[in-house]
Amino acid sequence: MNTELTERYARALHAMQAGVAFMMNFPSPEIMPKHLRVGINAAMCDHAALAKLLIAKGIITEDEYLLSLAEAMEAEVERYRQSIAERTGVKPEEAIEGEGFHIDMTWVSESKKALKWTDDTFKTFLASQYMVSPQGTLEDVIKRLTREQAEEFVKEINSRLENQPGLFE
Repeated sequence: MNTELTERYARALHAMQAGVAFMMNFPSPEIMPKHLRVGINAAMCDHAALAKLLIAKGIITEDEYLLSLAEAMEAEVERYRQSIAERTGVKPEEAIEGEGFHIDMTWVSESKKALKWTDDTFKTFLASQYMVSPQGTLEDVIKRLTREQAEEFVKEINSRLENQPGLFE
């Protein structure tokens, strides 16, 4: 399996997820739970059956499938970007940055030192606060955060840094 294509698809999926979360702030029948669940289940079954059949018959390869999947998800992200831009006036390219909210690892390292935390302390904090797996490096764990979680995490750590006695004296 092509890891690069799988990761590309996952990045686009997370970006589309951010778009869906934003659109849920507006009234629409497409966000009703029954409508969503039936649509999701039907699409998953249809998609899985077709992909399995095409790969098994040798009509497409797994890599071709993954490439097509990543491209389709990126197109869906673009549709959400356009829709959000129309509603908010934000430039389409800035409408969704996806879950890839950037957390500067230099800031993390400096924060660790200031708080006297280890990588494991940070990972445990992230796992308990945001229900993400603590497996892998600290950077791996941070990358599992949603955009909202990452923003909240940065605010929380900054708050702890500001409240730490003697830190900014």
